[in-house]
Amino acid sequence: PLTKPMKTLSPEEWAARKQNQQPTPAEYNVLRYFLFACYTGLRFQDIRELSYEHIKTRLVQQQDSNQFEEKHYIDIDMHKTGFSVKIPLLQKAQELIQYNTKNKKENQKEKKEKDQKIFSTISNQKTNKHLKDIMKMAGIDKKITFHCSRHTFASISILYGLPQKFVQNILGHQYTATTEIYSHIVDDYLFQHIDTLNQKKEEKPSIIKQAKPQKKTDNLLEKLIHIDPNKLEKLIHLAEVIS
Repeated sequence: PLTKPMKTLSPEEWAARKQNQQPTPAEYNVLRYFLFACYTGLRFQDIRELSYEHIKTRLVQQQDSNQFEEKHYIDIDMHKTGFSVKIPLLQKAQELIQYNTKNKKENQKEKKEKDQKIFSTISNQKTNKHLKDIMKMAGIDKKITFHCSRHTFASISILYGLPQKFVQNILGHQYTATTEIYSHIVDDYLFQHIDTLNQKKEEKPSIIKQAKPQKKTDNLLEKLIHIDPNKLEKLIHLAEVIS
């Protein structure tokens, strides 16, 4: 993370960040609103239009308690469908917004204007170009576009067992069948893990049999040389009786 507002960094400091595989100002900005979309499931156009008037607060009773806690959520009409959706804000999403508000110009009023946009976005095409560079920095060998953030939110929500109806409402899907696509993705993910387990079970572990340590065998001839002749004769006689 930056230790000071990115607008105050000198060109030399940004060059050092680039050399250390850290994002440029534009990449850093894109990364923040891309991650915010991963935590909320919002489309690119909804992120562009998102302003502080869309952030609402309400008191929610805590589980197994009579106490109430302040919760934040997004209340927005989706650009593509016009559906009104309410999206509870995860802690990570709130941190991204707080970071954005902390780095405003010093002469700006502390009180946020309601129509003020939360993120300073660029075009979808340039956003995807920056995401491509960010993926290289992160060592991710996948083709990523901004819309993948929406798929990420939906897939992980279902994978963690959130009700399909809940995911459908947050994403603003008109039809259940649209949300069920993500259920199939999660099913494929689970089957892939089963295949991995099958492969592991088929691989027989290589067991190296260690040679048993040889028992020490005393030289019989040496024993016979040192034995008492009378005792030897008695032993021979005993052996004949036994046999």
